[in-house]
Amino acid sequence: MSDKEVIKLVNNLSKTKKIYTDEQLLQLLEREMSDDEEGGEVSDEEDTHLDFELGGDQEIDEIPDEVEDELQEFVSAGWCDNNTTTALPFSGQQAFPGRDLLNGNEPVDYFNLFFTDQFLEMIVQESNDYAESIFMRAGVSEYSRITSWKPLTVGEMKVFLGLLFHMGTLKAVRMTDYWKQAPLFSLGFGAYMSRNRFFLIMRCMHFAKNASPEDPAPQDRLYKVRPLITHFNERVKLVYYPHKNLCIDESVMLWRGRLFFRVYIQNKRHKYGVKFYLLTEPNGFILRCIVYSGKSDVLAGVGHAEKIVNSLTEDFYDAGHSLFMDNYYNSVGLAERLLEKKTNCTGTLRKDRKENPKEVTTKKLKKG
Repeated sequence: MSDKEVIKLVNNLSKTKKIYTDEQLLQLLEREMSDDEEGGEVSDEEDTHLDFELGGDQEIDEIPDEVEDELQEFVSAGWCDNNTTTALPFSGQQAFPGRDLLNGNEPVDYFNLFFTDQFLEMIVQESNDYAESIFMRAGVSEYSRITSWKPLTVGEMKVFLGLLFHMGTLKAVRMTDYWKQAPLFSLGFGAYMSRNRFFLIMRCMHFAKNASPEDPAPQDRLYKVRPLITHFNERVKLVYYPHKNLCIDESVMLWRGRLFFRVYIQNKRHKYGVKFYLLTEPNGFILRCIVYSGKSDVLAGVGHAEKIVNSLTEDFYDAGHSLFMDNYYNSVGLAERLLEKKTNCTGTLRKDRKENPKEVTTKKLKKG
């Protein structure tokens, strides 16, 4: 078969309304080459059939039923066996604008990127106000620990947070053990803050004012810690822009106390806690977090999983990011809507999703 004949064959195929797979094109080329080698004449009926398959000199608006049946196993409703995808160019740029806000290159300088003086002043003010409200309550005993309260300062709050973080690296049976005086067990906590002062600050730490009895009940169950969550999300957005690949993840903070939105996960070793939905980089760096607060949450209800994804990723659309998630979030509809926003989506798919096309649910997958 000459080069001109191959070009003519390809041009004729391009006029048809169907997409041919590589296997179909190979079959058509082999058939044409075999006809040329045999040199036989083609009957009118065969010529008509071949002319239809190759498109002839005219455009074909509709394919007959018999040919449609032959191609049905290869092509259907926009789904095909071709596993190649069009790569979206990544227009974002991984950056660390927070570098300009650093006062040095020590670990404490990176800590100060998130725990700014304004943020700490807010905590100090709310904690002092709450301590005063406790002190003014009726029936407070003169021997109560709150009677020794002194106004909290930003410097003292930093010491408190430092000791609190250090407890994560030094395990003790009870919190009071960190202030043991015995030389064999002393950890030095008492040199920076007394035990009673530490527990008193922990007792009075607040991030927002309590609702007064005269005010309507807050609709946000997380209103007491909402300033903390908002500050973290906004601060990360200010100081850092991620690489191309992003992940949707979730985490559970262990908690067995009384809480309306405490979750129970049956197949976990630690079954009770508070659920966090997270947007992270592959290395685990958290870019944004959402705390699940129960069925009354604005993100709950129909389409809960897609609402979570949209809320976490809305600041990174139209930049060519690749988003990875598990089958709890992923769906065909979500992948299509993310692609419209120039965001690739990769993840396992549940077979019982409503938007799944039958070409996907009935497909037999190879092991591996």
